[in-house]
Amino acid sequence: MKKSSVKRTPARKFLRGCLGLPLLLLLIGGLGIVVGIPGAWVMPWVNPKMPQGFLLEASELRYLPGEGFLFSELKLYGPRDLVTPLVQAESFQVNPHFLKRLRSQEWFADLHIQEGEMKTNLGTWADDLQTDKEVHLHGIEGGLEFEPGKVHFKDIQGSLPNIDVLLTGEIELGVPSGDPGPPMVPRVARVIAEIMGFIENFQFEEPPRIEAAFSSASTPSNTPRIQLRLNHQGASRHRGFAFEKIEAEATYENRIFLVHSFLVQENAERFISGSARVDFEQEGFEVDLENTLRRVGLEAISPFALGNVLDWLQLRLEDRCDFKMTMGPNTFAQPGNKIMGEFQVGNGFYRDAFFPELSLKLHLDYPYLKIYEVEGVLGKGKGQGPIAGEIELNFNTGMGHVRVDGGFYPDYAVSMVGDLTEKYLREWEFLGPAPQFSARYDLKETGAPMFFSVVAEGKDVLWRGTAFDAASCKVVFEDRQLSITGARARRGKELVEAELLFDPGFTGCTFDVKSNFYLPDVLQLIGPQAAKWVQSFRFQGTSELESKGYVDFTSDAVHDLQGSYTFNDLVWNWLSVKNLSGTVNLDEQVLQLPDIKASLEGGGLNANLRVDEPFGEQGRFVLAMHLKEMDLYKVITKATDLEDTPYKGRLSLELNLMGMVKDSETLSRFDSLAGVGRMEIKEGSLFRVPLLLGLSQILSKIVSGFGYASQSDFSADFEIGKGKVWSKELFLQGNVLSIAGPGSYSFADRKISADLKIHLLKDGILSDALKLILWPIRKLIEVQLTGTLDHPDWQPKNLPKEIFGK
Repeated sequence: MKKSSVKRTPARKFLRGCLGLPLLLLLIGGLGIVVGIPGAWVMPWVNPKMPQGFLLEASELRYLPGEGFLFSELKLYGPRDLVTPLVQAESFQVNPHFLKRLRSQEWFADLHIQEGEMKTNLGTWADDLQTDKEVHLHGIEGGLEFEPGKVHFKDIQGSLPNIDVLLTGEIELGVPSGDPGPPMVPRVARVIAEIMGFIENFQFEEPPRIEAAFSSASTPSNTPRIQLRLNHQGASRHRGFAFEKIEAEATYENRIFLVHSFLVQENAERFISGSARVDFEQEGFEVDLENTLRRVGLEAISPFALGNVLDWLQLRLEDRCDFKMTMGPNTFAQPGNKIMGEFQVGNGFYRDAFFPELSLKLHLDYPYLKIYEVEGVLGKGKGQGPIAGEIELNFNTGMGHVRVDGGFYPDYAVSMVGDLTEKYLREWEFLGPAPQFSARYDLKETGAPMFFSVVAEGKDVLWRGTAFDAASCKVVFEDRQLSITGARARRGKELVEAELLFDPGFTGCTFDVKSNFYLPDVLQLIGPQAAKWVQSFRFQGTSELESKGYVDFTSDAVHDLQGSYTFNDLVWNWLSVKNLSGTVNLDEQVLQLPDIKASLEGGGLNANLRVDEPFGEQGRFVLAMHLKEMDLYKVITKATDLEDTPYKGRLSLELNLMGMVKDSETLSRFDSLAGVGRMEIKEGSLFRVPLLLGLSQILSKIVSGFGYASQSDFSADFEIGKGKVWSKELFLQGNVLSIAGPGSYSFADRKISADLKIHLLKDGILSDALKLILWPIRKLIEVQLTGTLDHPDWQPKNLPKEIFGK
């Protein structure tokens, strides 16, 4: 026979080795059964080395008359791994129709598979789509047609768990000259395995069918091309969520996996669809997605734990999650570098900020992020309101721009800001309509100062317990300085306005404040310590304050401020002040109130006060005061809200006093007091005063009706020192008698002490008559006062017991 001139290629040698030797062995085995050898003839097929480094192994091979050939424990090893099989089949039943042509140069074989079963671990086939997933295909039927260098799939069908598979087409088996790598068939199988692995997690009422069509590529690398198609119209469930349709079409060629389209549909309005391109050669990908599934449906088909990702982003989506999004071109190493999309969220949370509706556009090209056309609603109930804005950031440099505008309760948004800002925002409570906000942030270049501003305006506002009809301000951080401008708060006719500029590093503040607000409310805004300054005052009328200057927040406390004040209808302890006004000057550690003026009932007060180191532990003061003819009755009835009072007359007082502001470790502030003064009361009813009632009773014992004598005037020159007030001469003068003597009062134990003598007036008919009656004892009428102001104790001195009926 003439030899053929056709050159034998490695592929032909491979197929000839794969098929020629087995065919010969099959014929011998079949002959043994046919001639009646008892039992099944078993031939072990142990590790015959195949061309291109493949190994084929089977534990036994049988021929069953009328059924065909049965392979048991068939294993095929590839050149990359001689330990883990590429293909492993527990049983493989074949009805062969081959030997149509078997020549030395050309051959052809056609195998028909019946009830084949195969298991394979695809993780060792190739680098693309790394997986250790085991594929178990059973119930295999169909035809395999072999010719030199090619395999034809002729309607091969099989079943994975819950999935039917149909394979058609052809693949070339050759390896190009000089390329030591394996053929591309394994990569094709791995792509299929990944898709089928995802679909296997669905529960179908009727198993879907994946159709795969193979074709040989014409490229130099002989890369196969695979086309995949899935079109399932029927009910299915995935992770407990129901869907009505699944469709997908994809192609794999030249190491590029191209998903032309896919669709997972809950209903006509709820679905996710898109396309994708994965380039294994360049290790990159692109994805286009459109989603109208709600959060539950989206999470059900997500290839990763969507809930964990949302938790990491501090997002919670309860309802709507519509988006159109493009990812890429990105790389496997940095999959999230480029994202573009439009998003619509319903009933979503960022931290505890609730958005009933929110839409935005996003463009991320790392390190640049742009979120724009943000529009939505923030909050719940009557406190919700619109929100809009945009964000531009450079993650590497921190440069960017942020704008947020809206009208909503800040309680719904405070968690989105820093802890320090959140602390101050939570001090506000908005009882009326949602306040209006406008915020800006800008950092234009590296090293440049940051710019930040917030403009806010609200109605029916409550801040630190103080209510306002309306409040507004603008906060700006620029050139490393924080300023508050246009700060206004109004309540009826009351208004407070302020301008504040803080030093870099917040070491101090320049301010300008004007207010006619109720003073305790204003001080409460400053803080609890400021409110303590006025605890002993009752502000019953209007107040007006103006102040500007500089406050030093450091330990140096180098302050510089000036101001003025006017208070109307003010009560301090028992003292009622109709009008109080003056100026204030604080220069470093010296506080001066040089022109204190007060309009008291029927009188006036002038004073000046100087305090050295008012904020330190060693603060000392100097006070000079002059009070002239104050109407005690009017003052005290207003101070005590009583319709009548025993305190009557016109009070005058002069006082020069100095001392410590606070107690020290060794000395109380009362023990530090030192000064002199004079006190006068004219036209009073002194015997009605509770302190003098005991003296009146003693005098009534001496002469009937004597205790009701009118004592109208009182005067005393006094000194203050060593914790006491004392006078060498307390003088009470009336139209019948006068009382005089020394007295003192102790600040520490509140005890009083006085030794007084009663003197008759020198002129008048009544005086002459009393002198005649009291001539035997008039030089002996002396009384002693002890006890406290609340419980005075009067005792007579040097008088016979018979006078008191004892």
